[in-house]
Amino acid sequence: AQKILDNYFVQHGGIKKLSSLNTYAEEANLEVEGGSTLVMKTFAKHQKVKRLDVYSDDKFVTSHIIFFDISLGRSGTESKYRKVPMRQYQPDSSALNIQDEILGLVSSKDTLVFEGSTSVNREKCFVLKHVGKKKRGLNSFGGTSNTSVVTTYYISRKRFLILRKRTYDLNLSGQVIPGFRIDYKDYEEVKGFWFPLKVLRYSDADNRLMSTTLVQRVEPNKDLDDKLFRVPTEVEDEGRYRPPHSFSE
Repeated sequence: AQKILDNYFVQHGGIKKLSSLNTYAEEANLEVEGGSTLVMKTFAKHQKVKRLDVYSDDKFVTSHIIFFDISLGRSGTESKYRKVPMRQYQPDSSALNIQDEILGLVSSKDTLVFEGSTSVNREKCFVLKHVGKKKRGLNSFGGTSNTSVVTTYYISRKRFLILRKRTYDLNLSGQVIPGFRIDYKDYEEVKGFWFPLKVLRYSDADNRLMSTTLVQRVEPNKDLDDKLFRVPTEVEDEGRYRPPHSFSE
């Protein structure tokens, strides 16, 4: 498992190179169950904070300010402002999220196991399984329970890109709680970093396609003003809050 991680970093320019991705701005279309399409504008700072603005039919719907809890050992989040369930809008497409997870595996004392090889969409992959320590915290659905989060990564043997991620929970009695599967497709290199431009999220319980994310543009290491991540006041929370324009035209 460690050798595969080492090769992953070599293929991507080393840990120092990956760690230099500190911020990003991304705009994507999110197609959800029922046929609705939302526009997602995401702004993030490495392992600190993320802002997610949601639009429908060119109209602002809601905004989320999410603070990362590194003590969880993964991308645990807390939404400070929301009008609808956060997980309904989580696009899962961020290269910054993927990078954080891989870097986290290096320092993690949790179990990391090489599970062999398989194919994803006709591309040969290494399979790595990460088993988190049992603790009370956020589970794979964003709820709170006494579980271990088990994540399986499918890493391309040729390109060393993550092509698939499968996550589920184990409760204290060892019972499997089905989670989800994410397929990462159409990678594109932007300023030396690889971003998946198409992301499909499935329910692992019934293999149901839950959402499709199509990235329209992405700006790595964009200069982001701290005002972007200001938590709105109660007055703004009543519907008068509008996000500032933050994408460069």
